Amino acid sequence: MHLDYEKIYDQISDAKLNQKPLIIKNALNKTPGWQNFIDHLNHEYHKPDTKVSVNPHLEYFINGVLFKRRLYLFVHNPNINFYPELDGFYKFLNSLGEYSGSMIGAYINFAKELYPIRHHDKKDHIYWQCIGKTEWKFYDGDTENYDSFLVEQGDIVFIPKFLDHEVESLGSRAAIQATFELKEK
Repeated sequence: MHLDYEKIYDQISDAKLNQKPLIIKNALNKTPGWQNFIDHLNHEYHKPDTKVSVNPHLEYFINGVLFKRRLYLFVHNPNINFYPELDGFYKFLNSLGEYSGSMIGAYINFAKELYPIRHHDKKDHIYWQCIGKTEWKFYDGDTENYDSFLVEQGDIVFIPKFLDHEVESLGSRAAIQATFELKEK
């Protein structure tokens, strides 16, 4: 699939300006598999020197693994050693132009998520759905009105900072997320 990076750049700029999400369908079809995520999880779980920030929620860490809720994990430090397909993700980001950001982590759900939590992030994020499907709800300000999107394997989502949203896994899923601040041309 050929992507028009100039158009995507403009769409991201518009999404950021208007506090709207951008879903890019089938952006990266070569995605990591379950074994990549399991190997990464195992590595971070057994890595005692991982430094993580204090989390004020009812979540807890074991080394580089955040146990968010039952059957829902967040694994720190995704990298090319565990995910060779990240090369395609980096090429996608670099094709958009100059940006700053860093890999945050890998999300892993082993079952359909119960009770997704409405929240917002303090930085712009970019999310790559690698396995499974998720339903994203993006809220209109402080209201209960929202737009809903189905995100599938290979899709990329741009989420502007402070945009209220919730993500519900519709079954087992795995994804990678990064902070992403696109520089103006």
